[in-house]
Amino acid sequence: SYIKDLKEKNKRPYSKNHLYLVIILVAATAVTIFNTAISYKNAVTAVEDSLKLQSSGIAVSLEASLSKGIKDKETLFRDIIIEGKWEGIAFIALYDQNGNVILHSNEKLIGRRIYDDSIKNVISSGEPVYERKRLGTGETAFVTNFPVHIGGVKTIAVLRLAIHTYPFEGIIRQARLQFINVSVMVISLWLIGYLFIRSLRKSEELKNIIEERERFAIIGEMASVLAHEIRNPLGSIKGYAQYLKERSEKDGKIRTDYLDIIVSESDRLELLTEDLLMYARPLDIKKEDIRITELLEEVMMNIRYP
Repeated sequence: SYIKDLKEKNKRPYSKNHLYLVIILVAATAVTIFNTAISYKNAVTAVEDSLKLQSSGIAVSLEASLSKGIKDKETLFRDIIIEGKWEGIAFIALYDQNGNVILHSNEKLIGRRIYDDSIKNVISSGEPVYERKRLGTGETAFVTNFPVHIGGVKTIAVLRLAIHTYPFEGIIRQARLQFINVSVMVISLWLIGYLFIRSLRKSEELKNIIEERERFAIIGEMASVLAHEIRNPLGSIKGYAQYLKERSEKDGKIRTDYLDIIVSESDRLELLTEDLLMYARPLDIKKEDIRITELLEEVMMNIRYP
């Protein structure tokens, strides 16, 4: 029962200390990742809000100019881009309700028609629509589709303003880099925790093995003493039984079958004490390399010629 309990104890993968350490690691990881994710989300939200605020301000300023009409304003958007009145503008366009280009910073596109659901949504809802679009240059721009009134309150058009996002990408890159650094730190923390748990487990296993050997040494010493104490009186019993058996064979006064029982049982007790002494001796396992073919040949030889 003791040995069984000891084996079951050694089979346990984790102790309470391991469990507490894992709980601490999980809690620290959850809090760190949560805070980093919130910081990254706040950075992205701040960039989006800044772009919306900037584009809305420009759109309102342009609406004030367009509300007086668009006559003699074909180069208005081009001049805004060239003069650099507002930084970061990729292009400016004005579309009617059918998607025809009324004004554009690229004058070659004036008069063309585009099919875009964003324009339809702005016309139907009267609310601005914000989106990200990939330009012909491969760059991603923040696009604002803003409803404006041209030459009076009854005429509604869509002012599209595309702003370069690279001035704001640094904030997102910094937040992303912070997230990567935190992820690396968390992975390193888990690796250190794993190595610490493994080291702690090895230490506990070694401690259990040492305690087990100490207990087995005590048991072995007790078994050795007990075996010797049994063998001493047993030798006397066996010796006198053999002596009486020899005497009875001469004079026939004592039944030898009873004496044979005493001798045989004494032999059996001697075997038991030998087994007890074998158990008390520490088991020394010696490993050595062998050639399996030679071993099989020897076994087959013993089977053929017992």
